[in-house]
Amino acid sequence: MTIKELLSKLNLNVTVNENAPKDVLTIDLKNSDEYARVYTRLENTELLELDEASVTMSEHSTILEYYNEEFNVTLESDFDSDVYKLVIERIE
Repeated sequence: MTIKELLSKLNLNVTVNENAPKDVLTIDLKNSDEYARVYTRLENTELLELDEASVTMSEHSTILEYYNEEFNVTLESDFDSDVYKLVIERIE
């Protein structure tokens, strides 16, 4: 499965640069609403599991890591700076 296929299966309609590397993709999320939508999709999918040991949460930021046999997916937020990212890395 490719990163684009994973995004499609998660029903995440984000624009992917065709020139992006095939094994790592960083997506800047527009705002907290988009972060919440992505969070909900990741929490409700059976395609990925949350790595509970790696969860970092505070009132200022979160880092949530999900995984399966093919991918590591990290959802990051910095609430103070209003910065949100989704990072998808293909595991070799």
